[in-house]
Amino acid sequence: MNKYFYSKLSVLLLIIFQLSWGSIKLSNEAEISILTCKPGTELYSSFGHNAIRINDPIIRIDKVFNYGIFDFNTPNFYSKFVLGELKYRLAVSDYFRYKQEYIFDDRTMIEQSLNLPQNVKQSLFDLLNINYLPENRYYLYNFFYDNCSTRLRNIIEKATAGQLITPNDNALGNLSFRNSLKPFLQDRQWLNFGMDLILGLPSDKIMSNREFTFLPDELYKSYENTTWYNTDEDLIDKTEIIYQSSRQSDYVEYIFSPTVILWVVFLLIGVVLWFNHTTENAIMELILLALSSLFGLIFLFLWFFTNHKSMAINLNILWAIPTHLPVVILYKWLSDKFKVYYFLVTGLLMILVLIGWKFIPQEFSVATIPIILMLIVSSFSIYYKIRNRLFVNKELS
Repeated sequence: MNKYFYSKLSVLLLIIFQLSWGSIKLSNEAEISILTCKPGTELYSSFGHNAIRINDPIIRIDKVFNYGIFDFNTPNFYSKFVLGELKYRLAVSDYFRYKQEYIFDDRTMIEQSLNLPQNVKQSLFDLLNINYLPENRYYLYNFFYDNCSTRLRNIIEKATAGQLITPNDNALGNLSFRNSLKPFLQDRQWLNFGMDLILGLPSDKIMSNREFTFLPDELYKSYENTTWYNTDEDLIDKTEIIYQSSRQSDYVEYIFSPTVILWVVFLLIGVVLWFNHTTENAIMELILLALSSLFGLIFLFLWFFTNHKSMAINLNILWAIPTHLPVVILYKWLSDKFKVYYFLVTGLLMILVLIGWKFIPQEFSVATIPIILMLIVSSFSIYYKIRNRLFVNKELS
């Protein structure tokens, strides 16, 4: 019995060793497929997911290679996440277990079987195993350019040696990275608003058809129209829905959208400021300007001190002016003359933002319009209060 046990253990260890180094030879019965999972309810799953399945019944392999894994137990997880230094990794799991996780989360899963020659199957399998080596499996995630979909796309392109053709039918038009996200956020209007706030100018770059496949669902659609260069055969043999979600849309009524809520807030604050415009007290105005400045400082932090390239050059600082906060903190000690000029200039700057809305290269959310109007009203309210005080003092002197 011991001899039998050690014999089986040796075979198992040999298989593990071979798998780790990519030396297992796939049989002619092997199938390789793309697994596309639709968006889930968690924030990190809002845009779906891709993985690749290797199924060979002859050598009894049915594995899923998944580039979208990160570890919550990573030391300093939250600081690395905020700084854009959190590394993702390639993981390998049993297909059955992988499928059950998505069924448990009630997320639709679609499988596309790839039409690949045997030598390409083997090449792709070997490349995946090379990627899975400890020194290769970790990578620095980039939302637009290096994620679970782009990694999968790139390795298939490498294995097929440029022999695939995806028609460029100009279906994208002038679609930017930013706007490509919006169909996934229709039911999450506040998340959509938040994304518009933190994404900078790089997100407004117009995508090529290939760049569009950073989204899992678009990679799936792209492969449905892909053919082999020499034979004109389809890349996809068959497409099958493995699991269909029963989840209903969690659409929130339009009345609770950021745009509506912020317009209501603007009107309420406008009423309050109107009834207090004759007083010298500018507490509410200063609080609003300080809060906007906090957002501006966050935008600057994400721009200059993190690796989140999509959050660089964030022109929202044109209205979320970072200097407001130090001015508010030092307000008591600043001269009235300085404050008059400061609030006049910043108020005019925000008016220019609204006038030049269509000419600013970064797309702003329309929900920021009532915010900018609140800040304009606050700036000019303080300006007029100080100017009137200076005028009265001059008259008295």
